[in-house]
Amino acid sequence: MPNHVNKGTLRSVYGAGWSRENKLRELLIPDLEDYRANYSAGYALYVFLNTWVPVVDELDEDGKPLPEHLAEVVPGAGPLFQARLNSFMSNAGRGAGDRMAQFEGLFCDGRDGRPEDFATFCRTYARFLRGFNAMNPAAWTDRYTSQVPGVASSPLIYDEPTWVWSRNRTEPYFGDAQAEEAGMLLDREGQRKDAALAFLWAMQLEGRLGVAEERLVGALEASGASAGAWAIAQQRVFPLHAVQTDRPRALSLKRTMKLLATLEVAATSHKEHEWRQSAARFTADHDRLARWLGEPELLDHAPTNEATAWRSVHPVEGSAWVEEELVGHDDPFPTGNWFFAADGDLGVGRRKARSGTGRFGGANRGAVFVRGSHYELPGTYLLKTRVRFTTTYASGQVILGWGRRDRAVTIGISGAASTLEGNRDEEPKLRHVSWSMTGGFERDHSLQGAEPSAKIKLLQPSSAIEVELLVDGASASLYINGERQGTYHMTDGTPIEGYIGFSSSAGAFRIEHPVVERLDRPRMLLVPGLDSAGLDITSGRTLVFSELEGRLVAGIPPRTQGTLMLWVPCPRRYDPSEPIDSHTIKRRALVVCRSLIKSALRSDMTQEVIVSLPGAMEASDLDALEALIAAEFAEALTGQAAARPTFMRHPFDGLVPKGFEDTPDLGKRWVFFLDAAGVARFARPAYVLGGSFDPDLNHWLRVYRDNGRPPRDLPQPSRAEEELEEELEGDSDAD
Repeated sequence: MPNHVNKGTLRSVYGAGWSRENKLRELLIPDLEDYRANYSAGYALYVFLNTWVPVVDELDEDGKPLPEHLAEVVPGAGPLFQARLNSFMSNAGRGAGDRMAQFEGLFCDGRDGRPEDFATFCRTYARFLRGFNAMNPAAWTDRYTSQVPGVASSPLIYDEPTWVWSRNRTEPYFGDAQAEEAGMLLDREGQRKDAALAFLWAMQLEGRLGVAEERLVGALEASGASAGAWAIAQQRVFPLHAVQTDRPRALSLKRTMKLLATLEVAATSHKEHEWRQSAARFTADHDRLARWLGEPELLDHAPTNEATAWRSVHPVEGSAWVEEELVGHDDPFPTGNWFFAADGDLGVGRRKARSGTGRFGGANRGAVFVRGSHYELPGTYLLKTRVRFTTTYASGQVILGWGRRDRAVTIGISGAASTLEGNRDEEPKLRHVSWSMTGGFERDHSLQGAEPSAKIKLLQPSSAIEVELLVDGASASLYINGERQGTYHMTDGTPIEGYIGFSSSAGAFRIEHPVVERLDRPRMLLVPGLDSAGLDITSGRTLVFSELEGRLVAGIPPRTQGTLMLWVPCPRRYDPSEPIDSHTIKRRALVVCRSLIKSALRSDMTQEVIVSLPGAMEASDLDALEALIAAEFAEALTGQAAARPTFMRHPFDGLVPKGFEDTPDLGKRWVFFLDAAGVARFARPAYVLGGSFDPDLNHWLRVYRDNGRPPRDLPQPSRAEEELEEELEGDSDAD
């Protein structure tokens, strides 16, 4: 497709200044300092040389050039430089001086409409790039397309290294990925102490790594470091999941236990005096610490409706704003393209606040990223700010969990206000805003819904939007003007933690009074209104099960390759005094478990299985049923991870909760696939187990399979042909 073009790339190349004489000369010499610039700037120059057709310079009645977006190509004209492009490309390896002379001799000779010198060439090239302006593109850009012909989709190749779990490629840091791979190798070879050191190195270098943390626990246990193993295991589940193992006796934590006891006394005392808000606050702090220590909690998991006075609010910047590097801002832009106003606002894309409304231009060229100095720990918190556009086009990002330039969750926000509407001395009014969310994992690109994005229409044209980001463990939900837009879930299940910041790639924003509201206490107290969790098995708070796909399931310990969960309902009851039908529960549970066993035998599933049974059954009946199910799994699935199911008892008792028209599970058995972050990627009634897994369920089982690096048999490539060729070559040499 000769007129295919990536318009966004051309806009970014123009914004980076690659049409200026000095920059274009830098691009054309062989020893370009940053070779990555050629990916975008070299591509843009090639498109120009291959496709540029002269345009008509129309004048208005006053003799002034018409606005560039109205310019059209010269009728009947062909590409101006195309015929000489092959000659230039074939001699691209020549020296720097010869190359520039060749370039000017081919494209700046003043013949057949070509420019007379390099400076004129650069002005023509700049005009070409400017023509792809997002707000008012030139009329001649209609001859270009960003579409490609439809082709038959190829099946996914699930195995590494074709489909990797790493983050998007940037410049390598010493030990990047290598430290984790070294840990894996040493772990397989039984050198557990050295493996633990390698995993610790990997985590110090790259931050939280789900697989490394999981393997580190085993390596520390095998090395006799039980206290360290327990601490890492708790780090993996804290604070959204229940403790899984008892604290080692060697880890007494006397001062911490004293603090826990003090919080318990304070919570009890305030409750006795009916100081409800203070009692709730101390209870939340006690239970958060108790959950990490594996000690009994005070709260009975009944949701509370106390006021929200327990919330803690602090400014994003902490003590100061800090300018940092960020992937995507790779050009050497001048520093300091931001300001901090006395009223607490942050300006990005400008060096100082505007003195008045003034005249608004297009996007400026400067790129900048500024982060706060307050490190946000994992848990639940809400980022709140108003993002005001101060140029007619602006594109920027909100950054969560920044650890280094290529380690962050990025929320892109962009918008354009037409300069043809209204008074240009007024603030730009946007009718639409585009947003996107990504965590920078390579695998995300091929996971449906993994990187949500959309373009939304504002109810009223405005220069500002209200932005809120609710972070809950490994998930971040975006709200614009109070409406939930989408949620990003960390692919490897690690919680979002780190610095918060704001950036501008083009144009300028004013980030008005950004604050963080920590919601760890309300989350512990199950205060209504925090809809980040679709289902919480410990408390019974939930959405209707048919709405759970893509939502967090809390209370399930995360596993790097995900988990398959079977849900067995309690039979529908209309009165609390009505007895629980344990016989029906047992029959339904055995039927669905046996169906799962048949499906597992016909697949290469490596995930563990959780069977969730109604806790309303008699304890003795539950114990007997769990033992029976465990025996059947062990006998049928010998050698598979699913042979050792985990049992969890859910609080749904068959009664219709307040606000529901039916029981949330609709009285049905359900099959869930929960990814490494505890997100329900698959949630459907159990009829999908028909002797083999539903194709969608099988897809998710395969997608997450190798993230936990489970041992399994893989086909070995045949070397027969290569060996035969070597033998033939050897015979030839002998002759």
